[in-house]
Amino acid sequence: MVCVSVFDPAGCPYFTEQFGELECTNEQVYKPELGRSKAEVRQAGVVCRSDHFGRHEEPKAADFSQTGSTKQEIRGAVKVTVQADKPRGFLPPRGLGVFSSVGDNQLMDPIMPQILQSSRVTTLRYPGGAYADNYHWSTYKPTKWQGTDQLGYYASQNDFGNFVHLVDQIGTAVITVNYGSSLDGTGGGTPQEAAAWVAYAMGDPANTKPIGKDSTGHDWLAIGYWAGLRASQPLATDDGLNFLRIGHPSPVLIKYWEVGNEVYRNGYYGGQGTEEDLHAAYPKDPKDNEKQRRKNANLSPDAYGNNLLQYIKTMKAVDGRIKVGASLDIPLAGDWNTSGDWVQDPITTKWVEAKGTGLGGPQKNFDGSRLGPERSQDCGQGDRFRFSP
Repeated sequence: MVCVSVFDPAGCPYFTEQFGELECTNEQVYKPELGRSKAEVRQAGVVCRSDHFGRHEEPKAADFSQTGSTKQEIRGAVKVTVQADKPRGFLPPRGLGVFSSVGDNQLMDPIMPQILQSSRVTTLRYPGGAYADNYHWSTYKPTKWQGTDQLGYYASQNDFGNFVHLVDQIGTAVITVNYGSSLDGTGGGTPQEAAAWVAYAMGDPANTKPIGKDSTGHDWLAIGYWAGLRASQPLATDDGLNFLRIGHPSPVLIKYWEVGNEVYRNGYYGGQGTEEDLHAAYPKDPKDNEKQRRKNANLSPDAYGNNLLQYIKTMKAVDGRIKVGASLDIPLAGDWNTSGDWVQDPITTKWVEAKGTGLGGPQKNFDGSRLGPERSQDCGQGDRFRFSP
């Protein structure tokens, strides 16, 4: 259920449109959540604020410090003019999306397509947030988390083969490829693993072009091998790859691919780090992460930028139509990383065509329009990514 908020002159929201079965009303907002009536809120001269999920915070005094304006009382009706004849930007048909996760037990629920369609969602981000950097699509098995024995949790039906069937019913996807770990878990992610994923989704079974070996020596075979698995039917005796045999001869047209999830949280800026990144080894004791990984050159923005270019080259060699996104930082006030150099160091506008911003939470918004490097469309806090031409 999604509600669109409209604010009155006192700064309090009326809900005027809803999607889904549950109707949103002022009574639901003010009395249970805030314990005061709308009239009391107005009299107090406060602004009622809501977060992205419809939850409402305790009223706080209006803050005009960011605008330099002074508080003024507004009386009577407020006129809002929408200049429909003057477009300000373009949101593509596939621009409304949400975050999905391989750890979500409800993702493959039979009613999920209907829920997404009724919410007008047309794009899903997969395989999730931090999951992405220890997720291996071709085995549906994770890398051990940060040098420990922990593997994390994958819901049994959320492999990419099943995900394709879900995508077929609602639109398309944004795929976050593994930057943090190689298939054997001995080092950082490899461009060849990502390229094989592109081949599986979009390749032609007849294409014999080899993808090549990765830095660990693993051979990722040819484009047609992976596309052939996608097109084939499951074997009578499963050889471990039946989850990839989905009887889907036509390609899965996924245009946008992102390299890594919030990579700037890999420990380079200190702390234990929240993102898997085996481009530098983890100590045996996680308490030593700060000492061993902080400012490690292999975890730096420069290292990510150099590796990113190899991902772009290798993935586009499989299908030149795709856009490959870079995971960038949004320096937020009070965040533990406010330096901004993650953005400045590895990325230049020479190859940047567009960028979108995602919410690091249950909702994932995405803007895939053709925005130049001088413009962006912000959709919330979380992972920001730019796309190659």
